[in-house]
Amino acid sequence: MTEHEQLQEAMKQPEAEENTWTPEAWVYFIWVVIGHRVYCKIGYSADPVARLSQITGGIPERPFQIYLLPCLDVEQAKVFESMLHSHLQKVRAKGEWFSHNNVKHLYRTIGAEVEMLLALFKTFGYETELQQIDLRGRQPVLYDNGIFSHSVE
Repeated sequence: MTEHEQLQEAMKQPEAEENTWTPEAWVYFIWVVIGHRVYCKIGYSADPVARLSQITGGIPERPFQIYLLPCLDVEQAKVFESMLHSHLQKVRAKGEWFSHNNVKHLYRTIGAEVEMLLALFKTFGYETELQQIDLRGRQPVLYDNGIFSHSVE
């Protein structure tokens, strides 16, 4: 299955008996190794497949992972993206790119913010899950303490 097919499959929201809704936008988390550092780009899009193509055309390496957070509409995705950017100031590298010397810390920090958004979603009666898609980019190898060691194909 190609990366685009994986993304399209992940974008399909499972049907639930009481909670049926179709996402119209997604907050995406694109993880990539560039040089000797791991970065996460956080943004939103109504079409993550097209957005991934745009982003990968402008960075020197292929992403190794993408997460998608389904949202009700583009406005909600914008708000969630803005909240994440605001709450993650301490790990901002530049613009929509986030990084930290300790990759485990970066994952935990972003993960805690995503859990807060998922809890917020539930307060309004909606159930959703963060969807993970593994891609073909270089994978980071970490020391036990979370510091980047090297990457592998």
